[in-house]
Amino acid sequence: MARRAGFQINREDIIRAAIKQISKYGFSNFTLSNLSKELNITKAALYWHFKSKNDILMEVLKYIELEYISKISEICDDKSLSASEKLKNYLTFVYEKSESDVHLCVIPSKLLGEFLHKDSEFHEEIREIYANYKESIAKILIDGIIEGDFKKNTSPIDHARFIVGSIDGILQQYISDHTQVHKVFTTGEKFSEYVMTLFV
Repeated sequence: MARRAGFQINREDIIRAAIKQISKYGFSNFTLSNLSKELNITKAALYWHFKSKNDILMEVLKYIELEYISKISEICDDKSLSASEKLKNYLTFVYEKSESDVHLCVIPSKLLGEFLHKDSEFHEEIREIYANYKESIAKILIDGIIEGDFKKNTSPIDHARFIVGSIDGILQQYISDHTQVHKVFTTGEKFSEYVMTLFV
């Protein structure tokens, strides 16, 4: 099969294909050769868009921030919603997003595990993505306590870690078990119901 030229594919196509491969195999097993095969382009065409494998990962991190973490922040910062509504909307968003784009939702935890103890240019970038994620959830819980929506004995940071970690675990199991996405979403609905009972 003939390969496409570099200008026939855009940067987002490459980033999304890279996300899929990294979410499945990790960054250490991610190669430009495999990526070019999946996209049916030459390796040289990849270099036309990106300087290196590391350059692609940096763009992947920016894409995660834009398409996933910033959307969570928008929900958490919506002043028209009560804390309970924000929490429900956040949980709904995560599971709807995972239904349509599970690899994007899985990749932050995959990268965190891979780079947590490595001294690399990505270490702080990934930690910051996670810090922003957890802080957004903690903010909802703090607002809920102040508003009287949530129990006063709620521990915002601990419960934010619990929520984020649980969601990551459910999504990782989807990848490892090859479970159909709608089943993950069903699990998500049950998890959402459970989370709400912790605070209300």
